[in-house]
Amino acid sequence: IELFNPTAEKIFGYSSSEVIGRNISMLMPQPYQSEHDGYMEKYHKTGEAEILGLKREVWGLRKDGSVFPMELAVNEFYIGERRAYTGVVQDITEKKHAQWSLERLTRQNELILKSVGDGIIGINLEGKITFYNPSALKMTRYDEGELEGKSLHEVLNLLRGEGVHSARV
Repeated sequence: IELFNPTAEKIFGYSSSEVIGRNISMLMPQPYQSEHDGYMEKYHKTGEAEILGLKREVWGLRKDGSVFPMELAVNEFYIGERRAYTGVVQDITEKKHAQWSLERLTRQNELILKSVGDGIIGINLEGKITFYNPSALKMTRYDEGELEGKSLHEVLNLLRGEGVHSARV
């Protein structure tokens, strides 16, 4: 590590004097920490880059030992004949927590919708069906995928009489 800016100090919890001159792998959790030098050696021998020029999600290691999600972009550049690398990181802990919470709530909602015996149909502001549960399918006698995008008004009108579904297209 040759440069470590104030934002990096804040993200990782180290002062620049603690990291300058040390291997960048100190900011990586295992197994990446022990594999880093091998990746670099392979790149220098073969020219096959695995992360250069890409922005990707990886894990970082703070001074306090905590591991956190971050976005990393690594690029290579030359100063005369000397090869160097620059890494740009962004702590995405809050973004990932929000994403994980949304995924958890989505799974919970799916479980609730699938298990409830009452038919549930969700609509948007235009009155078009956006979601439904299996009980709603059973009650309306529609197949999976047929209700989404239909007008709730249209579906309810079709259900008013006996045998109405035999006439639907």
